[in-house]
Amino acid sequence: MLATAGQRPKQLLRATWEDYDFQRNCVTLIDRKGRQGTEKIHVVPLTGRAMAILRAVRAISGSYPWPFCSGVKGRSGASKGELMPLTLESLKNGFIRYNKALAEQATSKDKPAPEPFTARDIRRTVKNLMIDVGVNREQRNLLQSHAQSGVDVKHYDRHEHLPEKRESLRRYDALLDKILKGEETTLVDMDTYRQQKELSFS
Repeated sequence: MLATAGQRPKQLLRATWEDYDFQRNCVTLIDRKGRQGTEKIHVVPLTGRAMAILRAVRAISGSYPWPFCSGVKGRSGASKGELMPLTLESLKNGFIRYNKALAEQATSKDKPAPEPFTARDIRRTVKNLMIDVGVNREQRNLLQSHAQSGVDVKHYDRHEHLPEKRESLRRYDALLDKILKGEETTLVDMDTYRQQKELSFS
């Protein structure tokens, strides 16, 4: 989620290896909205960071339909033991275990436990980081799949807007890289950024 600019976890979990284009470095995600299940096609460019993660995952699950899947023998019902994509419930449990491990680690060092976080928090944090690097609302919505919907999808070129998405991702990933390395970050003053944008259009 961090490497793909906060894509919806359900869509990432459902994506198959066939949805990943390793030539163009992008993934096609399908979003189904409303009672009619209207499909919204969302193509996300992949950074070097995301590609590195995928290569590591492919070494483990490359022979399976989905990058992130499970064949849990303890699963109940008709799907017991059947290979399936990971569910949101599995992801939720993973976050619970990870938060618990972080809390135990902090306690062992006599430090306060960090605030627990969820997949939704990651998506929200990514959005805030994109704001910090000056990615405007239109581009943020485009990158996080808030743009194309309804009838428009029928006439939508799924690779449209890829250059803009790549640029937004590049700016976001540069800040993410600094954060992960513990480096100081200089954030964009949004008032100054808006003034510069207005001048560029005048």
